[in-house]
Amino acid sequence: MDDSDSLTAFRRVEKHFKSRHAQAPDAIKERKRQNRRQAAAAAAAGHGHGPPAEEASRHGDYPMLKGQGVMNLSRTTGDDDRDDEVAAAGWDVQEDGFAGRQFEEIRVEKTDDYGAASQNRYVKGYVIGDGLIYIPQYLSSAAQLRLVRSSLEEYTRPPNPLNLSTHYILPAEFSLFDQYVADPAHLVDSKASVSSQSSPSAAETTSSIKRSDAAASTSRPNTPQQRELISNKPAYEEGYEALKQKVAHWKGDEPSYKIKSKTVAKLMENELRWANLGWVYNWTNKAYDFTASEPIPFPSGLANTCQHIVCGIPWEQIYGTQNDGLPRSRFTTVIPDNWQDWTHDYAPDTGIVNFYHMKDTLMGHVDRSELDPYRPLVSISLGYAAIFLCGGPTRDVPPLPLILRSGDIIVMSGRSRSFYHGVPRIMEGTLPKYFAEDERDDRVGRACKRFMATARININARQVFPVGFVPPSTNGNASTENT
Repeated sequence: MDDSDSLTAFRRVEKHFKSRHAQAPDAIKERKRQNRRQAAAAAAAGHGHGPPAEEASRHGDYPMLKGQGVMNLSRTTGDDDRDDEVAAAGWDVQEDGFAGRQFEEIRVEKTDDYGAASQNRYVKGYVIGDGLIYIPQYLSSAAQLRLVRSSLEEYTRPPNPLNLSTHYILPAEFSLFDQYVADPAHLVDSKASVSSQSSPSAAETTSSIKRSDAAASTSRPNTPQQRELISNKPAYEEGYEALKQKVAHWKGDEPSYKIKSKTVAKLMENELRWANLGWVYNWTNKAYDFTASEPIPFPSGLANTCQHIVCGIPWEQIYGTQNDGLPRSRFTTVIPDNWQDWTHDYAPDTGIVNFYHMKDTLMGHVDRSELDPYRPLVSISLGYAAIFLCGGPTRDVPPLPLILRSGDIIVMSGRSRSFYHGVPRIMEGTLPKYFAEDERDDRVGRACKRFMATARININARQVFPVGFVPPSTNGNASTENT
């Protein structure tokens, strides 16, 4: 029996896009023929020679996109493929951006960074699944660069935890990125290097960074964590008190005593994986840490951006009903309570900034840790394009592949909040031109672009509690009503 026969539908698609094996000769020949046709067309139109014929062999380790049902809706319009980073990099995108998939087009109201209506007040959005909304090219290039700067300069500052916090002695008064700007060669001590212990603790083998739940992390290919298929019970079923007890007696992950000190540049450009915003997610127990009386303050600028996105979506077209009582959207199977209120009471209070390096992936997973299972999750893509997969409530549902470019937005709401999703591929060669260093950039801007030359950033924000939920007070009284 072929190994692929034992894989779930999600895993088979995931494996295809992860593949870095050279393509079969016929596939490479077909790509060469495509490039020759593009070159001839470009020359005839007076646009130069187009992509070289050898592009196919040079990128023979790209997985095929044609014939895989990949939606490609955020392509930049232009005269030829050179105007689009994905096509120019040699990826074999098909002309039909919808790839024969069902969709519903919506108009999304757009606001600028200050909350006013933008010059182009509406942008196209698409309902592509049950509560799954895709808004291509939502953020301008300037807004993207500002968010990249905030992600690196602001969101990595203490007290926001990083994946590096367990193993390294990080600055207490400024961010690791600040040090990256000032002195990339500065050596950051690992906790092992300053420990008086000479051998690994017994706890290392059982509690050292147990991040098998990929809820918001990234992992290197072929690591053990990547293949662990672990499901946790949804938070709304467990309840607040049970979740709090999960973390109550946790004493922290043990640092690895095998890790050596490294330069700031090495940590930033190779090992930084995530920064936690707002309520802290406990990777070991797969639950938010409610032992703190209040969360770390969520960045107000990011909260405003996410609120503007949610407020601009015409939710009536997704969860409103027709005269016969059926949902307006053909995709909708579950209508969340109080969806009408999202435009004025959506307030993200937790999030993860994912820092992907070129061979990083995000394993297919379901986010189950919020007490409100339907409220929107807003996901922002910055930098290199990526292939995003969204399936169904089990791994047996074949996922929808979608190319996400820099500035694109995904909003998961309602039923899609419980769907498996992941990122099996960062698409090589697709960094937009405006991420190239410019002589007008200041010192911080140059450092941001140096980082982004080999990285992709994804910011996702969500709301932990249902509106009106008040956590039990210290005297044990609980309330689910506003006070």
